[in-house]
Amino acid sequence: MMILCPYCGHQLIRPLSDGMSSCVNCLRVFDSCRINNLLSTAWIVRKRNITDFKYLIDKFNISECDAKFVIESVSENCLNHTEFLNLINKKL
Repeated sequence: MMILCPYCGHQLIRPLSDGMSSCVNCLRVFDSCRINNLLSTAWIVRKRNITDFKYLIDKFNISECDAKFVIESVSENCLNHTEFLNLINKKL
């Protein structure tokens, strides 16, 4: 489930589980694909300083593999949005 825009990290008006949405802040349209879900989760980790991958699994319904990937990349390796997006594009 996505609660933050995958592009700018702004709070979404309604959480997105499946389908398409848009951001009132950056005006971008996006869907609930895996890449956007990872980007949104990364914003959550940055903004809330989350270090426990189990929290992400329970609260945002992402896979254990994806949760560990986001925690390792964003929390432990301190990747910013652009660096994390580049890493995703290389890995996926």
